[in-house]
Amino acid sequence: AQSFVMPSFSTQQGPTAGDFDERARAIRDEARQIAPGEVADHAARLADLAGQIAFAVRNDDTAQHALLGAQYYDELKPIVRKCRITLSR
Repeated sequence: AQSFVMPSFSTQQGPTAGDFDERARAIRDEARQIAPGEVADHAARLADLAGQIAFAVRNDDTAQHALLGAQYYDELKPIVRKCRITLSR
């Protein structure tokens, strides 16, 4: 689940749009490798949200980025609980 953590949102120098695109691709690839079930369903939604976040970043839509980021971490929480993973940024 560590790989499912998206780059953090910051108004200062931070990840580029390309970084978000790359991370979204990696999340999609990893989500496809999870065996069917509850975790896989959340991972698939994470992959979809990651793609939407990358799109928002490319379009400089910070409001949409923030909204999608909150939804993303809401989807990540059940995976973290189920897999008993400690996240650090």
